[in-house]
Amino acid sequence: GGGGGGGYPPAAGGGGGYGAPPSGYGAPPAQAPAPAPYGGGGGGGGASSGNAGASGGSAADPAAPADPTNCRIYITGLAASVTETDLAEMFGQIGQIKREKQKRGYPDQWPFKIKLYKPGQDNGDAVLTYEDPGAAGSAPSFFNGADLKGSKITVQMAAKPPPPAGGWQSNRGGGGHRGGRY
Repeated sequence: GGGGGGGYPPAAGGGGGYGAPPSGYGAPPAQAPAPAPYGGGGGGGGASSGNAGASGGSAADPAAPADPTNCRIYITGLAASVTETDLAEMFGQIGQIKREKQKRGYPDQWPFKIKLYKPGQDNGDAVLTYEDPGAAGSAPSFFNGADLKGSKITVQMAAKPPPPAGGWQSNRGGGGHRGGRY
C-alpha cells in the first residue's frame, strides 16, 4: 500500500512538469495584453477630450444665469461728437434706459444712466444701463456694427460692475439662495 502511496508523489511531480508548459504558454498572453493598456491610454485621451468638451459646456453655463440680471451694455468705437443724448436716442429705440436718481426734480427729468468715458475723443466708449435686462440682452444684436455719427460702434453686454458701497447685499443674498435651491 505504501508503495502505491509512493507512486503518487511522482505523479504529482509529473503534474508539476505539466504545470510548467501552461506557465510557459501563459507568457505570450501576458505579453499580448501589454499593448492593450496603450490602447486604453488612447481611450483615456478620448475621454479627456470629452471632458474638455464638458468643461467648455460648463464654462458657457455660468454666463447664462448671469445674463438675466445684467441691464448694462458696453459701447465702443464712439465718435468724438457723440453725447449721452445721442446714445439715449439711439438705444432708447429698443428699451427704457435707466435714469440716474437725483435728489430733486421729477424722475422723468433725471439724466439717463449713460456713462461716457472719453467724451469729445474719437474711439470713445460708454456704458449704458437699461431698466430691463431683456433690452440690454438684445441691444448687441440690434446695434453692434451700427453707424453713429460716422463711426462704426461695437456693442456688447457689459461686465457686472463692482458692487457699490452699501449696495447689492440683498442681490448677493438672493444669488446665494438661488444656488441653494439648485
